[in-house]
Amino acid sequence: MKKLLMITIISIFLIFNLNVFAGIIYTIEWENTVVDVPVGAAITDYLGVPQAYLCQNGYRVDKYVGILWGEDDTDPDYIDTKTLGTYYLTYRAVSEIEETTTVSFVVYDGEAPTVNLLSTLRTNVCGSISYEYYFQIYDNYYSYDELTIIYDDSQVNYKKEGEYTLTVIVSDPSINTTTCEATVYVEGLSSNPIYSPQTTDFTIAYGNLFVPSSYFSATDATGKDISSYIEAELDTKSLGNHKVLFSVTDDYSNTTTWYQDIVVYDDIAPKISLTRDRIEIKVSDIDSLNKEYFLALIESTEDNSGIDSIEVEYASVKKSIGEYSVVYTILDLAGNTTTKTLIVSVVCESIPQIEVEDIYVSVGDNINYYNYFTVTDTYDGDITLNATIDSSNVDTSSEGIYFAYITAKNSYGKTNYASITVHVKKSFIEKYYWVFLIPVGLGAIIGYFIIRKRKSMV
Repeated sequence: MKKLLMITIISIFLIFNLNVFAGIIYTIEWENTVVDVPVGAAITDYLGVPQAYLCQNGYRVDKYVGILWGEDDTDPDYIDTKTLGTYYLTYRAVSEIEETTTVSFVVYDGEAPTVNLLSTLRTNVCGSISYEYYFQIYDNYYSYDELTIIYDDSQVNYKKEGEYTLTVIVSDPSINTTTCEATVYVEGLSSNPIYSPQTTDFTIAYGNLFVPSSYFSATDATGKDISSYIEAELDTKSLGNHKVLFSVTDDYSNTTTWYQDIVVYDDIAPKISLTRDRIEIKVSDIDSLNKEYFLALIESTEDNSGIDSIEVEYASVKKSIGEYSVVYTILDLAGNTTTKTLIVSVVCESIPQIEVEDIYVSVGDNINYYNYFTVTDTYDGDITLNATIDSSNVDTSSEGIYFAYITAKNSYGKTNYASITVHVKKSFIEKYYWVFLIPVGLGAIIGYFIIRKRKSMV
């Protein structure tokens, strides 16, 4: 094994030295290291473009196709041929010698913009043409706003009847350019009618009647006013900007057409209707109120541009008997607002409860009425001491049966009434006699005393 290894090393050494002694120098010559790739193309169709040649002493002796080198950012899949730019791959050539190089793949937009003439460019002497309405211009990669568009009408004389050439030059950011020529027909006053604007406000409110002659006037070649002949169509129930085609034809079948941008706007406030204009809510339900509760009371909404939001202000509703206002505010997408008010009556569903007992007193006694009744309330609790007593009909100086009247009112305004029966009776005196004997010497002292006690006759 050692002998075989030694022979191999000696062989390689001899071959190397023979090449050196023979004066042989190997090099790699690369071609096509910058590759142009049209946007959207398959990158695999261009990977074989770079070439490598083995050269001996400066002369090509063999050809080798480069081999992709590495992973990740040098992998062909990382080249996005849908996005313009320059991407790099490392190639390797292997022969008597090995060499690598970097190949640039340039993704470019190779297609020029497209320009199509939509209709004949025609106007009257001293008239004008809005060129953008007569051409369809687009690019396969760039948006319309990214294109550079030049309407060269330096050869057009709008003050003299005739046929003239308009040159349209469209360029994209990749310097691809399309040039298009179109004929402009400038016609005499004896031909098509002439129009002129009647206003600078080219807007109309949603749903209004569209009258073309309110925006433009027109005359024919004789000077006759033919504004009423102007025709145009506009859906005023479609909000936004509209490119409206106007046309006017005189009595001799001569026609002029033109475009005008008209904005349909919404100045009508939204509408909202509720299932009821007034509701009652119990005191006990106030804490459970929320926005969803009041939104559920909306029966319908109506608006031209669409509803943006609905807000409900109900913070003013208190946990106290009374009437309060809840305000709905509805906003549409055009910024118009409407408010609607709902009246909320807060009510108490229960009254204070009064429990009484009859009063029995003797003539001349004082009465503390609060000892003979109690008042309780569902929300306020014990409100006995808040009650008022009308005892004006009670005469405790005379025997008899009387009535006192109780009025109890809770904090929510609910009131209850009750009466107490007062029994006033005469009193009598009980006399107790006590006799006593006290011995004194051979005799005794005899005496007595009387105890009187008042007693009711109840």
